[in-house]
Amino acid sequence: HGMNHVYQLLIPVVVPRISAEYELSNFTVGILLGCFNLSYSLLQGLFGYLSGIFGRKNLLILGFVVTSVSFLTIGFVDSIMVFALLLFLAGVGGSTYHPNGMPFLSEFYKENRGQASGFHQTGGSLGSFIAPLVIGALVSALNWRSTVTALSVPGIVLSIVLWLLLVEPKRQDK
Repeated sequence: HGMNHVYQLLIPVVVPRISAEYELSNFTVGILLGCFNLSYSLLQGLFGYLSGIFGRKNLLILGFVVTSVSFLTIGFVDSIMVFALLLFLAGVGGSTYHPNGMPFLSEFYKENRGQASGFHQTGGSLGSFIAPLVIGALVSALNWRSTVTALSVPGIVLSIVLWLLLVEPKRQDK
């Protein structure tokens, strides 16, 4: 949950550097941020529905892969249109988490749902707290491209770890 929030805050924290490099207007910056948020917000219902078909584990992993690879690629593009498309794709990946993460935990930890929910929410909040600090430090030490590229790596590693360790809980609503 925390990594999902890191990705959600990555571009807003580095946007001043991006704006300066591309000489973007505030309106264009708003459109770029909207590319991520449009797909991130509107597709969550669809991915909640699709979890019944493809499984929560698969969608969680696919989401982290799509988001991570999108941010990895963003670090290497020079076209603002491709940048916008990649932000949209990163939002698509990010939209898989919330409709699947919490239900996944609820199904897996039936006896301790409250505790699991508390840890889950804490993870998201910690990600939102830590993200601006880490991203700000990285972009100050490196540059925005290296920061975006470097922060794609934890998502790729997380995808591999989830693939190897997560077990899809048995669902009774199928």
